[in-house]
Amino acid sequence: NRHLSYVQIKKNGFEFMIIGIYMPFDNSKKRDESLSTYEMTLNLISTLISKAKILDIPIFILGDFNADPNRNNRFDKILKSFMANQNLQSVTSLFPQSTSYTYKAQIKQDIIKSNIDHIFLINDKNNSISIKNCLINDDIANMSDHNSISCWFENKLKYLDPPPSKLKPFKVINFDNPDTLKFFNQAIESQFEKYSTNPNPTDNLNDQQTLD
Repeated sequence: NRHLSYVQIKKNGFEFMIIGIYMPFDNSKKRDESLSTYEMTLNLISTLISKAKILDIPIFILGDFNADPNRNNRFDKILKSFMANQNLQSVTSLFPQSTSYTYKAQIKQDIIKSNIDHIFLINDKNNSISIKNCLINDDIANMSDHNSISCWFENKLKYLDPPPSKLKPFKVINFDNPDTLKFFNQAIESQFEKYSTNPNPTDNLNDQQTLD
């Protein structure tokens, strides 16, 4: 699907998934085709969300959705319904914004502004992700007709990797020591000699042989 890509990232024992989106716009000349593609892409996102839940890893869903939850156009309603069904929260809505839109275009004499680019996160208090800030950037150096979004987050888990074991290591025999190696060789040879000189080796089965 050319409207979706995803990647799983694992670093220092912390794993999460990112889904990148570029959704089709509601094309008035191809209404059925654009609707079918939009809904099919949302179904693929649902599948990846299920995968992330099975793996028990957080998931970011971000990109150009070509839909604004604050409007009531056809795709806007579909996206709002999808957000509700998947319990998704727009991260930009969690913080005050100096810029309220991510897309601006001039149509004839009118300037249209909308919030169609999003970063979504599953709204779950047990989520291991803690969002520190998320800003819509109105940067004059940005040559795109879309504003970028910056997001800062951290992992809330105390241990990224399993905590170190508190068990004390077993004492290891140093066979590099010539005296130690000689002692064990002699002990093993003496055991073999007992069995090789005994015509009935089973007599030794009840003996308790120990090495000091």
